[in-house]
Amino acid sequence: MLTDGRTLLLLAAACTLLAVLGALQLQYLVWDGTLRYNAGPPGFWGFLYPRLVYWYWAGILVIPLSWVLTRPALRRIDGTSLVLHLLTAAAFLSLLPVLPLVVDRLLDLRERPFLEAYRQGFFRQIESRIIHYAVISGAVLGWDYQRRYRRQERRSAALQTRNAELKASLTEAELRALRMQLQPHFLFNSLHAVSSLVQRDAAAARRMIARISDFLRIILAQEGRQQVTLEEELDLLDRYFEIESLRFSDRLEVRLDANEESSQGLVPYLLLQPLAENAVRHALRSRSAMGRVEVWARRRDGRLKIRVSDNGSEATDGENRQSPGLGLQNTRQRLEKLHPGDFSLDLRHDPAGGTRVEVDLPFLYGGEEAA
Repeated sequence: MLTDGRTLLLLAAACTLLAVLGALQLQYLVWDGTLRYNAGPPGFWGFLYPRLVYWYWAGILVIPLSWVLTRPALRRIDGTSLVLHLLTAAAFLSLLPVLPLVVDRLLDLRERPFLEAYRQGFFRQIESRIIHYAVISGAVLGWDYQRRYRRQERRSAALQTRNAELKASLTEAELRALRMQLQPHFLFNSLHAVSSLVQRDAAAARRMIARISDFLRIILAQEGRQQVTLEEELDLLDRYFEIESLRFSDRLEVRLDANEESSQGLVPYLLLQPLAENAVRHALRSRSAMGRVEVWARRRDGRLKIRVSDNGSEATDGENRQSPGLGLQNTRQRLEKLHPGDFSLDLRHDPAGGTRVEVDLPFLYGGEEAA
């Protein structure tokens, strides 16, 4: 129903405009000589006021008409709806001459009976009034359709926003759960390494405990962050390699190779540590010689490409496809949450010997994420 102030003002402005245009049309016909009056033309005000009365009264009737026309029973396309539209049109056309007739009788004080004047007023220009009704009802139905369409759009937008918020909350919870899987896994392996080192080198075991404490302190300080720059991730990885170097002494050689551009790209927090842990274990598993692990990263064609390789024995099909380990499974699931369908994580044999894990994901600047 037309009840808000802005719509009522627009309705009043439209009625005023129609009245003025009607008066100007009659005034022009008088000037042109097409319309003649025996007692002389009434002047512009004489033309304007009855049309103001007519259109303002029509505007007032539009308010209840809008309520009737927007009922569900009249929005359907069937026989009942047609009958109701005809009754509504008859009521509107019957009421339309009432107020102009009352005002006309009050102003010129004629003694003509009201019913006779009403009958003449009703049938006078009935065709144009039917057209007026058709235009008004069409405008009301169009306004109602637009109003319901916008309401549906707002509801859909609110629902989409709500769904996006729920999805983001769910993804955040899932990412947090996946990250929490890594911390006990790392802690268990580290404590196992400390226990084996205590009997051989107590001083080294104490240094390892201190390094583990620093490493865990950094992890806890970053709680809540799902992505960090590769530079931050490599700094954390360097601390992890310090722990592993104490554990394996001179049997492990590590190389980090990431240029400045790639270091500014965003990666999931703790992306590299489980991959590096697998690489260290693989490099030292079946040989007594020096184990080598390399972490390489570059930005290419809008993508961030990372490779973690080792010089261990070739990965078997069972390792590659059937039992990738907690670290790789966890990493793959986290990448899927952050970059659904827009990443790759491959474990394959390195032609130069050993095994490598290759990660490909969209390159995003750390500054963009912060914004």
